[in-house]
Amino acid sequence: MGYSQATVILFLVLAFAMAATPAFSVVGWEERNYPNPRLCLREITKTPGCLAELSRSLLRKNLKFRRECCEVYQGMSDKCHTWFFNQRKYTPAYGNQVKDYCAQKFGITLAPSYRVYHPMNQPSLQ
Repeated sequence: MGYSQATVILFLVLAFAMAATPAFSVVGWEERNYPNPRLCLREITKTPGCLAELSRSLLRKNLKFRRECCEVYQGMSDKCHTWFFNQRKYTPAYGNQVKDYCAQKFGITLAPSYRVYHPMNQPSLQ
């Protein structure tokens, strides 16, 4: 085997090793991309009564929140928003309604492009 063939083979082996490293990493995909649920619940319950307001508004199909709860909603991380509004009765559509309510009622907004998506679906371009 000549010098150039050995170099090419060595290069290919190193390239494969570098490409395979993320696939064999210790931390799984979910651990890197999904938040810790306890930390998310801690964010939501920072202000007493906000979780109850979210539940009550959903059951009564009538959005009504205090300014403090909208501020808590605004302060949640993107990962926690997505995690929370994909739990049983809390859907991405409801998360977007809460976002719109807080923006209209109190002027509390998230990033303009922010929308709650289901983690398995790709967001549509709007």
